[in-house]
Amino acid sequence: MQGNEEIPVEERLEDITGLTCIYVPVNDVYESIKWYQKNLGYQPANNDRVEPGMTMAVLNFPDRNGNLPSPGLRQVVPALFLHKSDEEGG
Repeated sequence: MQGNEEIPVEERLEDITGLTCIYVPVNDVYESIKWYQKNLGYQPANNDRVEPGMTMAVLNFPDRNGNLPSPGLRQVVPALFLHKSDEEGG
């Protein structure tokens, strides 16, 4: 394939094998963390302190057994990035 040839979208999508992070704008990071913990079992990464006034947080997804994966060589740890939105609704 030539360096300037366009690759069809279908072929590019085949290269996607998973999802590693999702960025979510929220109005209140602290309240959002509590919601994700209670309803979906997510936990803050890196033992970050959860407190009112936070502007950003990284949450880890539990596996199907409820365990949080640990980072390792060639292992992807999916995460949810919550960040305080500057505007109403995102």
